[in-house]
Amino acid sequence: MKNISRLAFLLVAVATLLVSSCGSKDSDPDPSAQELTIEALSGDWGIDSSSQLGNLTIDGSASTVSIFETGFTITGDLQGYVSAGTFTVNEEGGFENVEVEVSSTLNVSSAPTVSLNSARTQLTVEFETTAARVSGLGNYTLILVKI
Repeated sequence: MKNISRLAFLLVAVATLLVSSCGSKDSDPDPSAQELTIEALSGDWGIDSSSQLGNLTIDGSASTVSIFETGFTITGDLQGYVSAGTFTVNEEGGFENVEVEVSSTLNVSSAPTVSLNSARTQLTVEFETTAARVSGLGNYTLILVKI
């Protein structure tokens, strides 16, 4: 009888141990650099006053940049010169296939680049424009900060 009690106790202890070791594990892995970048980018951004906007006399403060997973749109006073752009966020959280949409009288003459600071709070978009139109020509460095 004593052996049966011990055996029963041992079986219950082993079963408890097995059940507790099969507890739920964190099924959500840590987000990738790509996921973190896309999450940080989503939303509205303002144009910092230190941005370079070609030969324009506007400062961009009346513009808003709305960023989504694959690109951005610009509203406000800068929209007549630069209206939107597209990009791909790679697995490392960097940017590829960057394109910028500019006014029909301007041409993008250098491959646009996009960079995000390590804190993911400041985005920089750089490109150069050329065309016959005088207004809007030159180098653009859009420094965006999350609103």
